[in-house]
Amino acid sequence: MTEEELLEMLGAIPQLDQTTKQLSIFESPKTQPLPKLAPNLLKIFQAIDSQEMPFDAIVEKTGLSSATVSGGLLQLELEELVTQLPGMRYQKK
Repeated sequence: MTEEELLEMLGAIPQLDQTTKQLSIFESPKTQPLPKLAPNLLKIFQAIDSQEMPFDAIVEKTGLSSATVSGGLLQLELEELVTQLPGMRYQKK
């Protein structure tokens, strides 16, 4: 079977919609406004990067007790603002 026969059997490949706008590398994505949170939760939320971050680094960055940070992270997870990853690492959604 030749390449031409195979392509004929598969049919025409549909063209992708060319009207979709692509982001330029110089355009910044729209930033979402910060959610309304209690002061300690806001401090914890702002300390977390979009990249995964270990629990200890969050405690160190916030200056809060590990119990306060642990409870705050649980609240942020329940509000679906933060995701817990394996190894007690966290990141923003």
